[in-house]
Amino acid sequence: MSSKKLLLWSDQMRIEISLDKLLRVNLVFIFLKIWSPKVFMLVVVSRFIPVLSREAGSYFYLSVISQGVRRIERHLLKHGNTNLKLTLLIMKAPVSWFDLRTMEQYYINNLPCNLNVDKDAFGSGYHGEMSEENRIKLRKDRGTSFFCYDVKSKTLLFIFDSIEEAININIHRSSLNNSLHLGDLYVGQILFSLVSISGYSNSLMSIEELKAFIDNLKKDWKITSHPHSIKIIAENITNPSLTKQFNSLNELSIALKGDRTTLRKYLFDPSFKGKLYRKQWRFTVSDD
Repeated sequence: MSSKKLLLWSDQMRIEISLDKLLRVNLVFIFLKIWSPKVFMLVVVSRFIPVLSREAGSYFYLSVISQGVRRIERHLLKHGNTNLKLTLLIMKAPVSWFDLRTMEQYYINNLPCNLNVDKDAFGSGYHGEMSEENRIKLRKDRGTSFFCYDVKSKTLLFIFDSIEEAININIHRSSLNNSLHLGDLYVGQILFSLVSISGYSNSLMSIEELKAFIDNLKKDWKITSHPHSIKIIAENITNPSLTKQFNSLNELSIALKGDRTTLRKYLFDPSFKGKLYRKQWRFTVSDD
């Protein structure tokens, strides 16, 4: 350290203390806080309070460390504090905020440590907020790219950057995973694959076009091909004009604002045979 820098902090006092005595110390001074591999220094401006007990002590409570919110807490949780010592640089009052900031910045610059997330003296201790552009880029980098094929026309329709992109166009996650990992067809025609499939021609479309295409397939799939889809005739005995045929139990549930479990009982439970739903609806499974 140069003589000029020594002069700047000539009124500081150096104290080292073991961690087992940490919570029994009661001092009121101005301290400097910086993390280095085996040194912890604390900056606090405080009067008439037990500074060490409140500030330094909080870093070493197991209940705090176990949360792992700060990087230093994760470091202590993993490596413990056996080889860690606390160094206090106590400056005689009065001391200006400028002196404190200059002093802290000096140690940050000259004691490089990967536990110092914030390199700015008196900073928040956290990274700056990530821009939306970088958030999108990070999601894509972390995402899993996969292919979308139409097995009927044997064409490649789209290449997804991530699973999130597929979910955003209303593709159910479990159905997507079943197609990716089990080879199940989505809505009877779409195959999602983590690897490129040879023999398929390219017919790439935009994400909007793909969404519209899949939405149309869903409509046809529900009406004609869905294995769990059943056609139900809902007969209203008090007002025959309300009688209608529905293409699925879900569609019936939405129309009548009813519970599917209850509706299923009126359809299939023998103990409900002959009973009317809400005293006016009779349900019949259509054979068509």
